[in-house]
Amino acid sequence: MAQLSNKIFLRFIIYFHLIAIVLISIPKPPSGFIHDLERITWRETFANFSAVLLAYKERFVRDSIIEDYLTITSTHQNWNMFAPNPIRSDIWVEARIEYDTGESRTISFARGSRLPQWDRVLAERFRKYVEVAHQEQNAFLWPSLALYIANSHYAINSDIPVKVSLFRHTRFPPSPGEDGFKELEPFLFFETPINPNKLGSIA
Repeated sequence: MAQLSNKIFLRFIIYFHLIAIVLISIPKPPSGFIHDLERITWRETFANFSAVLLAYKERFVRDSIIEDYLTITSTHQNWNMFAPNPIRSDIWVEARIEYDTGESRTISFARGSRLPQWDRVLAERFRKYVEVAHQEQNAFLWPSLALYIANSHYAINSDIPVKVSLFRHTRFPPSPGEDGFKELEPFLFFETPINPNKLGSIA
């Protein structure tokens, strides 16, 4: 009986996981599509049937237990590089470390487009982490990220970090017919003093 219950539970987990991945991987509705679904007419529904389905999925799946489950288990999937709404911005993070000597150093995190192929493979998981960690909804990660940076570079040169500042860089590729990238000013999204007693606590 216990073995049968375990099999049923395992099947439930597998099916739930597969359904969760499918639902979360469905892309967002087209940009500018009506979000007030209660007011949409039947004529508009039939004319934009796929967009309406995507809008309902976005309403009931995003910020739900399904998304929380995938985030906690690190199995979250997305369609950011695919239609109908591919990413339209290039975002990267830099850190400025200030030392007790009065000197400072700017550290650029790994960017896949600027790394050799093998280094790109080795740095991919950390790149993905930083790609998610800088977002406002993940602000709880910022203190740990800053401490990790301080520890990493304290181990390299033995200067004592006293402050870490994190900057978000954003640029937009040109639209058809336009020339050059549009780059925003670096945005300081987090800074913190570093407690010397915590140096060495994260290798």
